[in-house]
Amino acid sequence: MKTVSSSSYGSYLPSIPIGDSGERNPELYARIISEFPGRIKSVYIRDVSDERRNQEVARLAWEAAAHAVLSSK
Repeated sequence: MKTVSSSSYGSYLPSIPIGDSGERNPELYARIISEFPGRIKSVYIRDVSDERRNQEVARLAWEAAAHAVLSSK
């Protein structure tokens, strides 16, 4: 599996990152959404975590969604 960083998203192609909730993927993808507005078309996160982590990931999803909506206006 290839590891990516936010600097990998510097090109102008749209992206759809895929990851899981057990690692720091949700945090990385939320940062990418804020650093590269309009580039991320969707994010897919496979749930492999306990309830506490699920709540953290849900919070990140709401924050990222709010940022995406605001940056598209």
